[in-house]
Formats: sequence, C-alpha cells, structure tokens
Amino acid sequence: MSGDDDMIPDRVLEAASAWAFRLQDAPDDAGLRAELADWLAESDVHAEAWALTQRAWQVTGQARAAFAHEWPTASSTRSVVSRPTVSHGQSNVTPLRRRRFGVRVTALAIAACLLLVFALPVLRVQLNASHATSVAEMREVSLEDGSRVTLAASSAISVSFAAGAREVTLLEGAAYFEVAPDRARPFTVRAGPVSTTVTGTAFDVAMTDRTVSVAVASGSVRVARTDNLSSSLADLGAQQGVVVDRSSGTVVETALQPGTVAAWRKGRLIVENALLTDVVAALDRSHAGSIVVASESLRGKRVTGVYDLADPAGALRVLSAPYGGVVRAFTPYLLVLSVD
Repeated sequence: MSGDDDMIPDRVLEAASAWAFRLQDAPDDAGLRAELADWLAESDVHAEAWALTQRAWQVTGQARAAFAHEWPTASSTRSVVSRPTVSHGQSNVTPLRRRRFGVRVTALAIAACLLLVFALPVLRVQLNASHATSVAEMREVSLEDGSRVTLAASSAISVSFAAGAREVTLLEGAAYFEVAPDRARPFTVRAGPVSTTVTGTAFDVAMTDRTVSVAVASGSVRVARTDNLSSSLADLGAQQGVVVDRSSGTVVETALQPGTVAAWRKGRLIVENALLTDVVAALDRSHAGSIVVASESLRGKRVTGVYDLADPAGALRVLSAPYGGVVRAFTPYLLVLSVD
C-alpha cells in the first residue's frame, strides 16, 4: 500500500466512492449490485475501502450503507448531492468524466456533511464561551479573582462571578483549576449534571459525552449534582478522583497516583482501567478532525497506559493493539479504529 501498511491507496478509495455514487443513482439495480460484489471479492483492500466509505456516510448521519440495503432512496440522495442535468440525445461529457465528477461531488458531500455534524456544535460552544481553545491547543487564563484555569485542547468555559459566588461552566473538554481562596465566595465548576465546589484548591474537571470526571491535586472539593448542590456525590481530598456517568448517575471513586492529575498539561494522557471510548474522546480533542470507533467489540474494552497527546493516531494504535485494533486514516481528518 502507498507509504503505510495501514493506509488504503487513494485510487481504491476513489473507486469505492465511485461505486457509492453509482448506487445512489440506481439503488435497486440488481446488476449493479452484482458488479459491486465482484469488485469487493477481488481484494480485501476493496472490501476495507467500501466499509470505510459506508462508515463515512454513517458518521455524517446523512446517508446509510447502500450495499447493506440501507442507502437512502434516489430522491432523498439528490437532496444531499446535486448533479448537473444532461439532456437526452447529446452530451459532451464522457462516462469517465461523469464518473470522476461523481467521485468529486461525493467527496465534497461527505466533507459538507462532516462540517454540519461537527462544526456547528463547536460553533455553538464558541459563542457561549468566555475562554476556549482549538484543536491541540492548551491555554492558561487568569480570572478576575486571581484564580487560574488551564484549558486542555478543544475545551471551553464560561465564567460568571457575582458578589456571593464564583461560577464557571465547563462547556466541553477539560480544565485544571487553581482556585484563589475566598471563603465568602465559594468557587463552583458546573459540567453537565455535575457541580464541584471549593473555597481554595487545585483540581481537574473533564467531560465527555458519557462521563464527568473530577481529580484533586491539592485541597478538597465537594462533588454534587448540579440540580441539588446540598446532596453530595463525593467529598474528595488530594490524590482522589471520581467518575460520574452522566446518564445513570453512577459514581466511581478512584485513588490517584502523584503527578497524574491533569497530566495532559505535559502532553500526556494517563489512564487506569478507563473505558476505551472515553480515552478516544480525550484523544479526539488533540486530533484535527474526528475519530470513529467502528467496531462494537472495542467499545466496551478498558485500557491502562500513558499516551502521547501529540500523536493521536499512534496513541490509538498502542491502546487498541492488545485487542487487535487497527487504525486507518480515511482522510487526513477522519481516523477509523476497527478490528480486522
């Protein structure tokens, strides 16, 4: 393969996109499906490219897998991919040129759908944020009370200080807080359904779609539900942490090794018995695109290790290797983790 054993040649990916385009035009053409079956049978690489093409459409949420009898109808597809009309009788566009045009349009459609799916939520966060970081960026900000916040990559907070309270909302990602003591004004960090309140301490709060985690470097914190601050989920001291499931409310407390709290500040992701999908979510913040866990068998796996945030693809290979995982770059912006 071109340059990397884990990479599928561009020509094969283009061919897979061309097949997708043809099936969108004629989703019920049994002959066309038979031709595709022959093409898939020619090489495992063809099958891999086809699977990745389907996965790209599934990620966008705009279309489904044609060969699995899941493509949208021709009419719904035309609302996503616009094509020029050709009058009957005469055409100066050769079949090859039409096919190449189709490949380009399909690729542009995937890119446009990815923009809608991934960029718009990011835009909403940015509009609500007081401070935010971009992909692979880390930033330290000073708040008006003298507290300091270090934002991890692809993270955002909003700040609201009043006479009797200091409140920060973690909108996405992770942040490390070094809180200036002020007993008259408790410092509260809200992250989804979880609130962490202190008067002066240093701690880390991280949020994924599935969990909220709190880890204390020094001092102590009280973790509670955002809608009921008087009911404590956990009281944590130095080198203690907690992971809260956002859906079920399940709380898991952990003992932390010295130097592991917010290790991302030094470019490292340190995890112990963490769910693989949560680790992927953390790596995704340092990747200029999206990471997809394509194999269901990987989603429930747990991993322990130290991973390099500067190399998300390499970290994915290391953490998934014990489970037979393979990382492929479908585009420079889409990494797909699967099991062969």
